[in-house]
Amino acid sequence: SKRTVARMSGRRQGGAGKAACRRLAERLGCCMFPTQEMQWRAGSGSIEFTRVGQRTVAQRARAQSPLRLLLPGNHGSASWAYTGSHGGGLVDGDCLDLRVRVGNGAVAMLLSQSATKVYRARGGDGVSAQRLHATVEGDGLLGVVPDALCCYAGSRYVQEQALVLSPTASLVLCDWLNAGRCAANERWAFDRYLSRLVIFRGDEQILHDSLLLDPAHGVLAARLGRFESLATVVLTGPLVDAAAAALGDEISAAPLSRRADLVCSASPLPGGVIVRLLATDSERMSQALRHVLRFLPDLLGDDPWARKF
Repeated sequence: SKRTVARMSGRRQGGAGKAACRRLAERLGCCMFPTQEMQWRAGSGSIEFTRVGQRTVAQRARAQSPLRLLLPGNHGSASWAYTGSHGGGLVDGDCLDLRVRVGNGAVAMLLSQSATKVYRARGGDGVSAQRLHATVEGDGLLGVVPDALCCYAGSRYVQEQALVLSPTASLVLCDWLNAGRCAANERWAFDRYLSRLVIFRGDEQILHDSLLLDPAHGVLAARLGRFESLATVVLTGPLVDAAAAALGDEISAAPLSRRADLVCSASPLPGGVIVRLLATDSERMSQALRHVLRFLPDLLGDDPWARKF
């Protein structure tokens, strides 16, 4: 699909960020500088995080239904934003399109209230979609750590994420997919899942990662075997490079065992690491992700999961 993976006005971006956006747009065949009418359609939203004194604040936030944005307080210096949708999930035709700007020195987290449910498509070529475009300036840090995505039987889902980082910015990103409503015998029963992740550091593309799960290529439940949860974690930048190095060493040194309930791999990324995980159930994956991201509360000054689980 050549539909835009990211949309953001270049009005507030520096030259490097704007050039990277245009380069990304050219590669993907999309328009990244839409008109005002295109920006504020249903499901669109934007947040700007700014450093004020010793704290980060959400200077501007706007969302069009069905997208919801919640900005709770916390005990740390970072700013948190929780995304959600009216109706408790994504129905056929929903497209949530969020643009985020993190200013120099700001520390921001994007989370979700709970697992995102994707309901059955009505037929034809209907699809539910989410898009994220983010720029992180200066020494800023952005964490994108939503809960799992749960695609119901017969659903079709597309996810596109594009992030532009300054040379000294940091990123923590987690992408987590569950098998579906296994208790209702809906195990990897969706019609299509497509995820694309593109990360630029300045003008250099450091990651282009895509995942397509389509039963047209073989029965998904048979292909994924005993596993019911998969996730990808990306760490890059000076604020997380020590944690990334330690995590890569830990996974590389871990012994392999037959029919393990958790399988992990780590690959180097410029200034960081990309980790892929498979687990036999959602609870095991949740535990593994908490372990992988155990350094985050110290960076944030508070634990976003302490009162959630």
